[in-house]
Amino acid sequence: MYPTFGGLVLLVLSLVVSGCVGFIPPELREKIQWEVGLRNLQQDVETHKGQLVLVGGEILDVRGGLDEDTVEVLHRPLDASSRPILTGESEGRFVVRLSKEVPLESSYREGQPLTVVGEITGEIKTRAGKDIPSPILMARYLRFWSTTDYTARSAPTYYSRDPYFYPRRLLLRPKRLRNPWS
Repeated sequence: MYPTFGGLVLLVLSLVVSGCVGFIPPELREKIQWEVGLRNLQQDVETHKGQLVLVGGEILDVRGGLDEDTVEVLHRPLDASSRPILTGESEGRFVVRLSKEVPLESSYREGQPLTVVGEITGEIKTRAGKDIPSPILMARYLRFWSTTDYTARSAPTYYSRDPYFYPRRLLLRPKRLRNPWS
């Protein structure tokens, strides 16, 4: 039995869709409000309070506490694999509260990109110098991205000579020893 073209398309499509947000746990993925973005949250936080959202960005400031850590994040749009795009305009800032129960993949530092699945708990005025409110998220799941993830995707590795260029081989021959008896 040969696979049909429609079956092949369905298989490829299911693999592509399942790979987009594969790192988010399935129980959280079902509850995420995909249509809510940071601009919606900045306009009216109270209507979205208690909802789960998926946002990403770059860590600006980290403050530790006894029972939770507070991380201020510069928002960046997400690509198809839910990875923050570090170039271009930002829509603002948001604050992530991390309870000690949230499993962390690594320690976090300033400038590190991250993706957050968090519950909206309120808003705060950040020190950005503008009167734009920053939403506060209680983190349910975090994914830290390393800078090597970005360099491997953005910097091509083919900066070299023409692929069909082969230099002549340099043959090194050993020096011929003279026969002392001849």
